[in-house]
Amino acid sequence: MVEPMINDTVAELILGINTDPQFGLYMIIGAGGILVELMNDCRTLLLPTTAEAISEAILSLHYAPLLHGFRNRPKADIAAATDAALALARFAEANADSLLEVDINPLMLGPEGRGAIAADALIRTRINH
Repeated sequence: MVEPMINDTVAELILGINTDPQFGLYMIIGAGGILVELMNDCRTLLLPTTAEAISEAILSLHYAPLLHGFRNRPKADIAAATDAALALARFAEANADSLLEVDINPLMLGPEGRGAIAADALIRTRINH
């Protein structure tokens, strides 16, 4: 498969879905790429969730100043990141009976209005008989 080179990335996020035995499905949103382990900067949301809660979680990250155009860099497409996270949440809810986990890292954010691209994703499901 040949894909276009992404060369105008402003920031990277991680999006994850997992299940807690007591609380059910939850989403993790955080600083992505190589910063996942370095910064340990993430927020957890129980599903179902809303676009507002997702946006608030993204903007509450310590990493958030980079998303706002830190040091004259372009602002990141936070709306596209919110849309991607909400779509992932809806996917998880629709597939809750078979979904074990989802990990998208990185979700590459372009400049404002230019979208977000999932560069790498892992989806684990159980086989239902």
